[in-house]
Amino acid sequence: MEDTFDILEVDDILTMQPVAALKQSHNIVNDCDLSVSDLLCAKNSFLVHIEHVSWLKKCINTLVEFFWHLENHPIHNR
Repeated sequence: MEDTFDILEVDDILTMQPVAALKQSHNIVNDCDLSVSDLLCAKNSFLVHIEHVSWLKKCINTLVEFFWHLENHPIHNR
C-alpha cells in the first residue's frame, strides 16, 4: 500500500495520491464473501469491461463459457 499510487484528475490536472491516503468504502465485499447470484450479476459488466480493454478474444470466450457452465449447472437450480 505504501508504494501504490492512484491517479486523480482535478480541474483537468492529473495528480498522484498514495492509495493508503484514500478512505476504503464501507460497501466493499470480499470476493470470497460474494454469493453466486452476486457473482453472476457482476459477470456481464466484467465481460463488457474486459472486451473494452482489449483482452484476447480466446480468454474472453473461455470466461464466457465458464460463466455459462456455472450459471447452468444443476446445483444452481436448487
